[in-house]
Amino acid sequence: MMAGNNSPKRAPKSGNPAGRRESFRNKAAKTKRKAKRTAKAVAKPHERTPEEISFMRDFEARKAAKLEVPKITLEMNDDGETRNLVVEVQSEDPDLSRALMYDAFGTTDARFFDGLSKQLVRAGEHDFEFMVSIVAGLEPRDQIEAMLAAQMATVHTQIMTYARRLTIADTLMECEIAEKSFNKLVRTFTVQMEALNRHRSKGQQKMTVEHVHIHEGGQAIVGNVQGGGKK
Repeated sequence: MMAGNNSPKRAPKSGNPAGRRESFRNKAAKTKRKAKRTAKAVAKPHERTPEEISFMRDFEARKAAKLEVPKITLEMNDDGETRNLVVEVQSEDPDLSRALMYDAFGTTDARFFDGLSKQLVRAGEHDFEFMVSIVAGLEPRDQIEAMLAAQMATVHTQIMTYARRLTIADTLMECEIAEKSFNKLVRTFTVQMEALNRHRSKGQQKMTVEHVHIHEGGQAIVGNVQGGGKK
C-alpha cells in the first residue's frame, strides 16, 4: 500500500489575475508618462530675455577686460600646523603669473607680497582666500593702498563675526558686547574707506559755488570750481 502524499497543499491564489495584470500595466503606463513629462521639462532650455542677453554681454566684456589673478591657497605642512602659500602658476608663462600676483597687491616687491600674505594668514586663515579676493578686488595701486585693503578685509571678516554673534546672543550682556564690537568695527571700516579714497584722490578738494554775485563791470564763471590740494 503506497503511503499518501502528506506534503501541504498550496492554497489557491485569491483575486483576479487578469485584474492584477491590468493594474500593473496601468501603473507602468502612468510611470512612463510621468517620466516623459519630467524629461520634457528638464530638456527645455531657458530662453533669455533681451535684458538678460544684454547683461550677459556686458558681464563677459568686463570679465574679458581683466586679467585673471592667479589663485592663492593655503596648504598644510607635514607638521600639521605650519601652512604654506600655494600659488597656481601658469606653466606656459610663470613670469606673467608672478607679475599678476604682485600687481594684485599693488607692488613689484616679492618681500612685500610675502609679508602681507603671511599677515593675512595670521589674521584669518579660514577666510584667507576670501580676504585675498577683497584685496585684489580693490585694485591697490601701491603698497599703502594694499595695506589699507588688507586691513579692510580683516575688519570686514570681524564685522560679520560679531554680526553673527549678535543674532545668536542668549543674554543681554552677550548682546551688548556683540553690538558694541560690531558698531566699533563698522565705524573703523568707514574710516578706512575714507582714508583709501583720500589717498587715491591725492588731497584734491572739491568746492561748489552756490551763489554768484556779479558787480557792475565784473565777470563771473558759472559752474563747479575745483581747487587742488597742496603740492
